[in-house]
Amino acid sequence: MTLLPASTVVPARRAFTLVEMAVSIAVLGVVVAAVASSIRLTVAAIPDPASDAELRETGRRLAARIAGELATAVGTWRVGAADLEFTVADRDDDGEAERIRYTWAGTPGAPIRRWYNAVSVDLAPAWDFAITFDTPSRTESVPAVVTDAEVLLASYVGPASTEYRIESANWCAQLAQPRLPATAQSWEVTRVRVWLEKEGSPDGQISVQLRTVGSNGLPSSIIVAERPLAESTFGSSFAWQQVSFTGVAGRPPGSGLWIVLRHVSNTPSGVTETIDSEVANARAMAAVTSNSGSTWTAAPEGSLRYEVYGRVTRVTTTSGAVSRAEAATVRIALGPRAASGVSAATPVPARPELMSWIDEGYYP
Repeated sequence: MTLLPASTVVPARRAFTLVEMAVSIAVLGVVVAAVASSIRLTVAAIPDPASDAELRETGRRLAARIAGELATAVGTWRVGAADLEFTVADRDDDGEAERIRYTWAGTPGAPIRRWYNAVSVDLAPAWDFAITFDTPSRTESVPAVVTDAEVLLASYVGPASTEYRIESANWCAQLAQPRLPATAQSWEVTRVRVWLEKEGSPDGQISVQLRTVGSNGLPSSIIVAERPLAESTFGSSFAWQQVSFTGVAGRPPGSGLWIVLRHVSNTPSGVTETIDSEVANARAMAAVTSNSGSTWTAAPEGSLRYEVYGRVTRVTTTSGAVSRAEAATVRIALGPRAASGVSAATPVPARPELMSWIDEGYYP
């Protein structure tokens, strides 16, 4: 019996279902997107020489412009690496120096802002901005304003031969005109002493006024300061009586003040003052009134006995370290990469002293 070989049955290959194909396509899409994103990030991370070069050129021009203005600086208002204000010579013939200010907030991408006087404009977004100065330490003689200790400013303490009673309408006055040093800027009164005694019942009251000098050289109606003085504090013989003053400052050199002894209460006040009619002193002059100060009569050769004390404010010189800008460097980066950074340096011929005078009210 002959056996026939069994037939080989090949099973049929099953095709992808629609769902499987859709899932495969979706997965493939995700993989492709991820690869594309990776490639894009890699390319973006590669420095673009052309872009950095463009930013450097723009930054170079801006740094050179700022350095050019710094080269003409004649003074400073505020000094900060990212907030600098300086002055340059008058450019619009108004007699005033021009104020230029550069600021940067310090935040990457924040604009560099330029102020010209009180008008501002944004120049360019920056990732770095700073202005620094070359300031070698130097010791210089610099002007300084000082106020000296109290001194005797004006006085007459010589002989006296005439008594003057201060009564209701009868007052007297003395011109005080200090002799000041040539460097004086101003003077002030701290106290005044006058030569007085009581007469009769010591119940009178006067006041000591300081008045400006009128156009006729006599006491004006402008009272700078006034202090009371009671007769009850006087002795039975002549002696110095003192009144203190505050706030009588800022008097210009060459100016004077009249000391007026004004009657206040109890007529007659019983207060007397000696006056000499033969005082040879060109800077001493007395005056009297018989109508409560409406008009005055000068006694150019007379003087009350008086002393005026005060302080003098003057200019002197002192030695100290002075910080001056001899050169300036501007550093700018207009992009996030270091390759975009540039700098520009310039000498500052005027060598302005680096000082800060913050004037926030100047800017809107």
